Amino acid sequence: DTSGGKNYTQELTLGGVAYNINTRFNSRDGDSGNWYVTLYDQSDNVIFSGIKVISNQLLTRRFYNTAFNTGQLICIGDGSKVTENEFGVGKRHQLYFYTDQEIKERYGEF
Repeated sequence: DTSGGKNYTQELTLGGVAYNINTRFNSRDGDSGNWYVTLYDQSDNVIFSGIKVISNQLLTRRFYNTAFNTGQLICIGDGSKVTENEFGVGKRHQLYFYTDQEIKERYGEF
């Protein structure tokens, strides 16, 4: 949920592993700004940093890290630009985690 502001961090469990995730909005990036995601392990070691949030894209697909290898983060939305006020729980664009098996079942091989 990003309703608390332009920079939000929370603890969550993905694929049975606990992580900290930070979502931040950079209003100076591009013509109307962009959202970015950084994922940390429980010791606050960076796993992925500054991944741009794009609608209907596997955000972590092009990265490999043994600390995050059970699935993918994906932003599901209507295909439009992920704007400042339209990203988060119950909004036009939402962040999801799917296991690799769920991705294959939903989208085929990747």
